[in-house]
Amino acid sequence: MDPLDLGPLILAPPQLPLFTLNPPHSAGRSARRGNAFQDWVIAYTLAGFWAGDEDFVVARIEAVEDLDVMLRVEGWWVERYSQIKSRQEGTGNWTLKGLEDEGVLSRFFNLYREFHERSVDQRRRIELVVALEGDLDKDLSEFKRPEGATSEAKAKLFRLLVLSHLVSMDASYKGAARAIGEWCARSGHNLFPEVAAGPGHPRLRYKLEKQRLQSPQI
Repeated sequence: MDPLDLGPLILAPPQLPLFTLNPPHSAGRSARRGNAFQDWVIAYTLAGFWAGDEDFVVARIEAVEDLDVMLRVEGWWVERYSQIKSRQEGTGNWTLKGLEDEGVLSRFFNLYREFHERSVDQRRRIELVVALEGDLDKDLSEFKRPEGATSEAKAKLFRLLVLSHLVSMDASYKGAARAIGEWCARSGHNLFPEVAAGPGHPRLRYKLEKQRLQSPQI
């Protein structure tokens, strides 16, 4: 009896999702009605891709963020998530604290962590962008400089990110978060060397508790 000929066996690799991050079920275009600045930024950005500014692959509107874009950059697949804030949503100049009050910084911090937890393709990178209508304060203007922001501005941003995430993980720190950040800024101490391990890490919790006992302002 002749062996059964099954033909060539082809093993197809599993298909990776186009974007690593998935939009919530509530995402949709209705949230953008009446927001002319948001529409203008999206149109301007997409027009720039069509003009050949970058190697554009695909875009989503009102998905994870106001605009999600996939790009091909020097051998990397770059997922760029952009949040767009109009002037009506802020008061006066935009500040780092104002962005945190709007939930932008904590949102980006969570997206960054989620991306690296979910990503299975080492060739992928994430970029998080915020487009703001209106003027920026001194700290935010630092991040627009071609040479990059100063160490002081970066440290301020880092403190806001870590304290926001700390409170999200343990609400008991909410009342003391502002005082911890202010004391850290005044003293020049780095309270967060173990931040990569997460706020639930016992060494970070111990260090925060130790600093709280040592500082009468907290």
